[in-house]
Amino acid sequence: MKIRLSILIFAVFAIAVLAQPAPHMPPDAPPQWEDGPDRDKLRERIEMIKMWKLVEMLALTPEQSIIFFPIYNANEREREELRQIQRELFEQLEREVAAPKLNEKTAERLTDSLIVIRNSICRSETEFYSQISTLLDVRQKAMFALFEKRFAEEVRNIIEAGKGGKPPRPR
Repeated sequence: MKIRLSILIFAVFAIAVLAQPAPHMPPDAPPQWEDGPDRDKLRERIEMIKMWKLVEMLALTPEQSIIFFPIYNANEREREELRQIQRELFEQLEREVAAPKLNEKTAERLTDSLIVIRNSICRSETEFYSQISTLLDVRQKAMFALFEKRFAEEVRNIIEAGKGGKPPRPR
């Protein structure tokens, strides 16, 4: 019964994600992996798989899923926004360092901003773990910590294999 309800909850999430209208692309248009609809569609699929695997690996009850996923999704959005700011700061810093003459004040300001952003990401993660600490048991929290690492590695391996790069790294 619990497994069926977990699957039902996941199916509702999946339908909500897949129910988004598909953008129109000409049939001869090249794939747009850098940005655009194909990248967004791929990201949505990855997120759906991630949710499915989370429910399965953590053995979340339907009650836990209803509470866990809104907290998880809000935290993921916040961390993604912070990571986007971090990427932009790194790009600015790279341009600054590549310039013929380094503007030390700008480089220092960017470096300080990167430290602030990294601290914000850590605070966000700490707050998330605090929010789920009473929801999940010790085993589920440990499995979640392992899941985050393993899932990121799996996605990286799939991307590398898709690019014709190195074979997947063993765990």
